[in-house]
Amino acid sequence: MALVALGVWYFFFRTVERPLEVAGHSWQRTVEVELEREVEEEAWAVPPGGRQTGVYQAIHHYDKVFSHNETRTRSVQVQTGTRTYKCGTRDLGNGYFQDEMCTEPVYSTRQESYQEPVYHDVPRYQAKYRYRIWRWGKERELTAQGHGLERVHWPDTAAATAGPRRRAGARRERYVLHLEGAKGQRHQAELPEARWRSLRVGQEVRARFSSTGAFRGLAEEAKPGQAG
Repeated sequence: MALVALGVWYFFFRTVERPLEVAGHSWQRTVEVELEREVEEEAWAVPPGGRQTGVYQAIHHYDKVFSHNETRTRSVQVQTGTRTYKCGTRDLGNGYFQDEMCTEPVYSTRQESYQEPVYHDVPRYQAKYRYRIWRWGKERELTAQGHGLERVHWPDTAAATAGPRRRAGARRERYVLHLEGAKGQRHQAELPEARWRSLRVGQEVRARFSSTGAFRGLAEEAKPGQAG
């Protein structure tokens, strides 16, 4: 059974390498535009820069407080004696054998009572504040995208951030290599920019596939001095 399971695992999870040809490149770069707005929040303390607008009592946490004990029963094992049994035979060396006897404890089950403490939750209240404060948040995204290795650029944020209380925020980038097999099958691999730029259209690369033919990405590049 273990060999069958190992064989199934090997069939479905092993990978093979096959050659593919680089057919093209595509890219996308995105910049968030953030707007600073005055928003209303609640907290146990007004943070620096906040303007208090209200206060009320709210449950901050619960304390476990002892209430009483309740009698419970449980099963326990207790020793009630011992028993002797034959545990081996000793050769006396004169053609006779002698039984070896051992003893072991004998247990029985009985019910016993015990006291179990019962607790209840007691809410603890504390002042909670409402306040208004200026926060930066995402307003929209600017996206630049295209094909090929030329004219890869970030979207222009100058106009979008020219207004009051606006700024450029988080940036994201995605570089996709388009690949084609000998029979015309197409695949895509998302790569770091440096490797994406290093591969040219028409170049052959090694790709990893499952035993069922599922594309699993490009094979690792050989390091300097490492056999290919």
